[in-house]
Amino acid sequence: MTDEDLMEAVRAGDFDALGTLFERHHRRVYGYLRGRGLSSAESEDAVQEAFARVLRYRKSYRPGARFLPWFLTVVRRSTLPRRLRREAPEPAGDAVEPAAEPDFFDHRRVEIGELRRAIGELPESQREALLLSHFEELSSEETAEILGIRPGTARVRVHRAVERLKQILNGGDS
Repeated sequence: MTDEDLMEAVRAGDFDALGTLFERHHRRVYGYLRGRGLSSAESEDAVQEAFARVLRYRKSYRPGARFLPWFLTVVRRSTLPRRLRREAPEPAGDAVEPAAEPDFFDHRRVEIGELRRAIGELPESQREALLLSHFEELSSEETAEILGIRPGTARVRVHRAVERLKQILNGGDS
């Protein structure tokens, strides 16, 4: 079953389907939250809260809509502490590995800790767009939907984030 099929089953009252969605996505959401600067314990709590909210707000899911963008919107809007919407988070110390290895760096190997530190230096709007597009592998349209912006704006934020990361990781503001 697809995520969308499972979510439609959850909407209809099949709560076992929620368990399947949890198994498929809890690590991904945990990694996203760690990337946003939550501690390990905060991320674990937020993952549990996110899935509780999926159950609570299951009727707001539109049949036929992609599950992951809807779900990450729920996560972003309802489980992230307000402080993270205002403050730049500190780089996470033990975040889950990204879903795919980023390909936007020069030809040198970047250590994961160095990457976390560099991502932590990005402005929040760029960091979040980058996490969604490169690490969660969402399209510009999906990233924009989650962030409440236009797809072109999402592409610009990601581009600027990548350029800034290159500067940071190459040791300066060149």
